[in-house]
Amino acid sequence: MSKFRFIKPAVRKKETREAGQSLVYVAILMVVMIGFIGLAVDVGMLMAARRSLVRLTDAAALAGASALSAPASVSDSERQSRAADRVYEYVQLNGFDPTPGTGNITVTVSFPSFSTRKLVEVTTARRVNLGFMRLFGVSTSVVTSGARQGESVPIDIVLVMDTSGSQFVGNHWLGSDSKPQALLKKPWPYDGDIYNVPESKRAFGYNYDPNKRTTAYSWPVQGDPDEDGRTNIPWEPFVMQQDAARYFIDQLDSRYDRISIVSFSSKDYNESCGHSAACVNQRLTDDYNKAKRTIGYSPRTPGEKGTKGLTPWGGTAMAAGVEQGIAALTDTSYSRDEAIGAMILITDGSPTHKLDGTLDSGCDENTPSACETARRDVMDEVRNAAANGIVIYTIFCGSSEWESEKALILQWTADLTDNGQLDGDYTGSRNLPNGYGPAWSASWFQANVSENYYRAENQEELEAAYQSIYEKIYTRLVQ
Repeated sequence: MSKFRFIKPAVRKKETREAGQSLVYVAILMVVMIGFIGLAVDVGMLMAARRSLVRLTDAAALAGASALSAPASVSDSERQSRAADRVYEYVQLNGFDPTPGTGNITVTVSFPSFSTRKLVEVTTARRVNLGFMRLFGVSTSVVTSGARQGESVPIDIVLVMDTSGSQFVGNHWLGSDSKPQALLKKPWPYDGDIYNVPESKRAFGYNYDPNKRTTAYSWPVQGDPDEDGRTNIPWEPFVMQQDAARYFIDQLDSRYDRISIVSFSSKDYNESCGHSAACVNQRLTDDYNKAKRTIGYSPRTPGEKGTKGLTPWGGTAMAAGVEQGIAALTDTSYSRDEAIGAMILITDGSPTHKLDGTLDSGCDENTPSACETARRDVMDEVRNAAANGIVIYTIFCGSSEWESEKALILQWTADLTDNGQLDGDYTGSRNLPNGYGPAWSASWFQANVSENYYRAENQEELEAAYQSIYEKIYTRLVQ
C-alpha cells in the first residue's frame, strides 16, 4: 500500500498579509470618515452661522426701514442717517460690534431708490472659527448674509371720529368731582339759570359757530350771548380731537401715506352723506390740507375765526362709524394693494345707537346695561374689520373714573384686531355684549388691555397717544 502524504496549504501568511492590508484600509477609511465628519461639522457650523446672520440682517434691515418713516418735512438724508443708525444699533444690541475696522462684524447699509417705496438694504459679513479645518491650517471662514431688504410700506389710515353731543359737553372728559364746574364751562341747553341768559335764548345749544369770531375764551359767559343764544367758543373736548388729529396728520408723509376722515353721530349731517349715522367725509387722500379742512378748526383765542368742519351733535353711533371706516379702507377706487390699512377709533363714550343709527331701546347714559344691541352691532363690525386684516387702534377720551364704564368695548376692539384673537379675559361681568360696567378693578383693566388701546385725559396725552400709534403702525408694518 502506497503511503500518501498530505501537504497543508500555505495560507496563513496570505491571511496575515490580507489582515494587515485591511487594517490599513480601515485606518485610511477612518481618517477619511473623520475628515468627512469634521468637514461636515465645520460646514454645518458655517451654514448655521449664515442662517443666524441672515435672520439678524433681516431684522436689522426691518428696524432700519421703520426709521425711514417721518413727516415730509424731514429730508431723505436725515431719514437715511437715522435708519443706518438704527441698523447699527440693532446689530450691536444682538451682541456684535459693527465698528468699521475693529468690530467682529461688517455691516453695509444702502438705500435703493424707488418713488413709491421706502427701502433699506443691509449686507453683513462675519468670521466664524472652525474646528476640523484647523488641522489643515484654516482656522476661520467668512460667512455673508447677502443683500437683505427691509421695507416700511405705505399706509392707508382712516380716522373714525366721535361727533356725538358729548363732544361739546365734555361729561366724560372730566371726573365727577369736576362735573358741576364742567357744566358751567360747556355749552349745552341745561335747564336753570346757570348761564344767566334769558329764557328765550335757551332754546338752542350754545354751539360754536366757526363763521363767527369768538366772543369768550372761557365760561362763565363774558358779555352777552349772540342774538340766537349762542356764545361763540370752541367745542370741548372736540377741539382737542381736532387739534390732535391735525397733529397726527402732520406726522404722515404725503409721498407714501393717505388719510381718510369718518365721523359718527346719530344726528350727523353733511353735504357728502346727508342725514346718516356715520359718514366718510373724506376719502383716502394725500391732500393733507384738505383732510384738515374736513376736520375743521376751533380757535382758542378770543376774536379768532375758525374753519367749518365736523359738527358734534346726537348720540354715539359707533357701529356705523366702524362700518364706514371699513368702507373707506376697502374702497378699491382709493385704497392701494401695496398699502397697509389701519383705523383709529376715537370716542368719549360707549355705543348707544344701533348700526342703522336708531337708539338702542332703553339705552342711555344712565343705563349702559341696556345698550346690548348697540354693542353687539359694534362687535360685528369689528369682526368684519379683523376679517379684512384691519388693525383698529382705539382711544378713549375721558378720565380714568369713566374708563371701566365706558371703554370696555374699545379695549375689546383693540384686543381682537391687533392679532385676530382675544387675549384678554372677557368672562363674567366682562362678557360682552351683555356684561358691562364698573365690575372690575382699574388695575385689571390696565394689566390686560391691548397695547393698541389708549386713554387720554388732556391734549398732551391725546397727542402722545397719536404719536405712539404713528410709531407703532410703522413698526408693525416691518415686523
